[in-house]
Amino acid sequence: MPGDLSKLFKRLGATRAHINFLTRCTKCRIVPDGLVSKPRIHTKKAEMLERRFAKIRMRELLNSLHAKAFVLQMEIDSYPEKETYKLSGKKLKEIQNREYYERSKRHTQRFTILKAKSKVSKDGRNFIYDAVLNLSDKPLSDA
Repeated sequence: MPGDLSKLFKRLGATRAHINFLTRCTKCRIVPDGLVSKPRIHTKKAEMLERRFAKIRMRELLNSLHAKAFVLQMEIDSYPEKETYKLSGKKLKEIQNREYYERSKRHTQRFTILKAKSKVSKDGRNFIYDAVLNLSDKPLSDA
């Protein structure tokens, strides 16, 4: 006998919330901290490679979550004695939605923190293009 039907609905809601979070991160080009490993070499090339691998990890995690949601939905659809279960279909859907919105609330807080961190790090890397290096002997005017 597979797991409890209410637990399956709860896991499906949590999985869908996580898929939603990773999709939002992908659209905004933000990589969650858990997917980035510690740098061993501190060079620009190593940082670029790590960002690339983190994006690949995020894409693979998103694919695995889609597969998990599909398997959970299949388990729910093929659940034996689904009609005689102690909770109604409406109540099970409420359980799924409650878990989805609770997880989404936490993910939204996490997403705003990640977005704020990404803005700070991007602003810190801006280059000054209006600077002039004086190579002559004469002082330059402001113009």
